[in-house]
Amino acid sequence: MVVGVDVDDLPSGLMEFALEVAQARGAALEVVHVATRPELSGTGPTGPALMDDEAVSSSAQEGLENVLAPYRSHYPGLDLQGRVKRHQPAQALVDASRQAGLLVVGSHGRTGLKRLLLGSVSGKVLHTALCPVVVVPAAHTDRAES
Repeated sequence: MVVGVDVDDLPSGLMEFALEVAQARGAALEVVHVATRPELSGTGPTGPALMDDEAVSSSAQEGLENVLAPYRSHYPGLDLQGRVKRHQPAQALVDASRQAGLLVVGSHGRTGLKRLLLGSVSGKVLHTALCPVVVVPAAHTDRAES
């Protein structure tokens, strides 16, 4: 199984859903985070500097591991792997779906014109993934966090 996450905006309900399904299926869970924006490495004599791809990936992997640590302690028998990809989010998840039996993604609930203007990773994945896809709506994750 694969779940696509954004570590900067991760509703716990999305992870809980994916973890519960993986545990019920006895499946390993690959948690995929896509690092898409440049990160600053701090300031120097010429101001902030952009980190190279390797440093961004390393920093993102560390952040993902920090997010996954509490889930690992709550699901000790589950094979839980964190992966950082450097790609467009939808394409990275479609690529991950090649080896998955199920792909879980969240939705921010954008519909209509907002979806057309902002794009939708879950919408793109839903139409192009190579395995079944579950889209966990924002309303589901809000209830799970309450």
